[in-house]
Amino acid sequence: MFNDPIETGFTQHTARHKARLIGLLVTGLALVLSGCGDKPQALAGGSSPSGSINEVNYNGANPPSSTDVSSFLAQFWKPMHEGGYCVECHDSNQEPKFLNSVDINVAYDFAKSKVDVTNPANSILVAQVGSGHHCWLGSSNANNKACADIVQRYITNWLGASSDAGRTIPLTAPAMVNPGASKNFPATAAQGGTSSFAATVYPLLLTNCHGCHSPTSSTPQAPFFADDDVNAAYDAAKAKIDLNEDNTRDKSRFVLRLRNEFHNCWSGDCDADATEMKNAIMVFAGGIVAIPIDISLVTSKAMTLQVPPAIIATGGNRYENGLIAFWEFKEHEGTVAYDTSGVSPAIDLSLTGDTGTWSWVDGNGIEFMPCQTGANCGKAQGDPAASKKIRDRIIQTGGTEYAIEAWVVPANVTQDKRSIVTYSNGSTQRNFTLGQSMYNYDFINHSTKTNGTDDAKLHTADADEDLQATLQHVVMNFDAVHGRQIFVNGVSTGDSDLMADIGGTITAWDGSNPGIYPLVLGSEQGGGNSAWAGKIRMLAIYNHALTPEQVRQNFTVGVGQKFILLFSIEQILGTPQYSGSYIMFDVEQYDNYAYLFSAPKFINLNSTWTPSSAIPIKGMRIAINGKEAVSGQAFANLNVSVNATDYSATNGQ
Repeated sequence: MFNDPIETGFTQHTARHKARLIGLLVTGLALVLSGCGDKPQALAGGSSPSGSINEVNYNGANPPSSTDVSSFLAQFWKPMHEGGYCVECHDSNQEPKFLNSVDINVAYDFAKSKVDVTNPANSILVAQVGSGHHCWLGSSNANNKACADIVQRYITNWLGASSDAGRTIPLTAPAMVNPGASKNFPATAAQGGTSSFAATVYPLLLTNCHGCHSPTSSTPQAPFFADDDVNAAYDAAKAKIDLNEDNTRDKSRFVLRLRNEFHNCWSGDCDADATEMKNAIMVFAGGIVAIPIDISLVTSKAMTLQVPPAIIATGGNRYENGLIAFWEFKEHEGTVAYDTSGVSPAIDLSLTGDTGTWSWVDGNGIEFMPCQTGANCGKAQGDPAASKKIRDRIIQTGGTEYAIEAWVVPANVTQDKRSIVTYSNGSTQRNFTLGQSMYNYDFINHSTKTNGTDDAKLHTADADEDLQATLQHVVMNFDAVHGRQIFVNGVSTGDSDLMADIGGTITAWDGSNPGIYPLVLGSEQGGGNSAWAGKIRMLAIYNHALTPEQVRQNFTVGVGQKFILLFSIEQILGTPQYSGSYIMFDVEQYDNYAYLFSAPKFINLNSTWTPSSAIPIKGMRIAINGKEAVSGQAFANLNVSVNATDYSATNGQ
């Protein structure tokens, strides 16, 4: 794991007769230049904890004065009132009165002044909740993120519903730096003697954080940066340390957690504890020798993975009409994964299991480890009463169709009859299950035509080996016309129900016991031999089936936190006509150990610019913290020419 932010850029080796352009690495997410034309549909009414529909309606004297105000009412005002979020203060008691129930147009005017219509993530309302201002889930970093995500979703739905155009992510010239000498983490915790991690930061972590962040704790919480094994702790701590920590600014997560979030300060004085941690990090970083850039390289300008200069591109083009439950697993800490669909009641998932049976995945996700028979295996489970929302929301729209969408990474292709995602009361009483049987995906659906057992599962063909131990996008569709369908990486597997199984509805769900079936990830409610090993990086549930086009759209968008990174090369090209020229990458953190760089483009931010002559680009490679990455250099053999024919002012080349 590299420290964050990471200095990155492009470099070029000079040889006797040829030059090879090389890219210095960054961390980030996948790029989406423009949104889709689909409109998010209005959220359904709120629910009580039992899952019953509890509609909140606007009864003010004045009706909405425009289409946009109507969209605001349906997509933002209603779900905020139904959830009880911010209503106590911002209805009529306190400005800004963006939830005013006397006049929806007044509420709209207040809300519009606190919203960034170009990029909802930058809205003041999102920032306020994200900073901990009356987050209804409680005071913690993970809770604040979840509250901010829910408010952002409402704003995005409102803005998307009032326009036929999807969200466009604007490209702006980022702050660039000259690549220079960079520090990298030593190979071991003890390397560096008295200024090593083992001698500086680790003693503070071991003394003050061992009660939670150790696998031997009575209440273990990942990451285990206070592990008794100093090298294991070192591996877990790197992501929380910025080697550029200095006296002028707090940069490391360890320091920010203490100073800004008052998280488990050990002396009672959080400022003093943060300073003590910061000083230890500075001693550790001060003992590391910066590695200079190889003088034989011709480099691009460099970037750091911070926002800004990195441009957030997450979710800019996903289809989410009819979304009723959604998990992105962005918490990275604690034992709860929050449902941020904004549809009440939230099915927040409790993560349980013996130490080492589950962990958070950096770059968004949770991982379930291979588990021995008889152990308390890792799983994520929702409250049965809240889980009943799935049944009620689908039945509310007719009970004839639904879809389950997930990004998964199976740990292997040897596990058989395992439950990845299941809404059930044990292995014989299922509403639905997405499962794995070696190289195959299983789809169990209890309908009026099929029972909820293994005997009635739809099983992908053995010969196709659709399931692989790599990141895959999986969608399970059910509708009364087609029955069950399975899509893997945007393509239908071609497996289909027998005619005798088509035409049913899900009114048989829960049998005679509604409200006792929980949603469970990684196992079944009772555990047993159903524990699954692998990563789940996103999960979405819809109250309708997805079309093949919608499946492909969401597969193309990808998963995880995504960024656009622009590396300036105008100084390499050398003349004013190339001012504003960049190599652009889609970047994301793939997991705890790797970054994914994809879709490189040459682009000039001047919308009227076109290449006046061919620009050769070859041998492009990437470096992180001043060092060329030793593996994964997929673009090293690239040899293309940017030219007026292939270049687009909108999309580059």
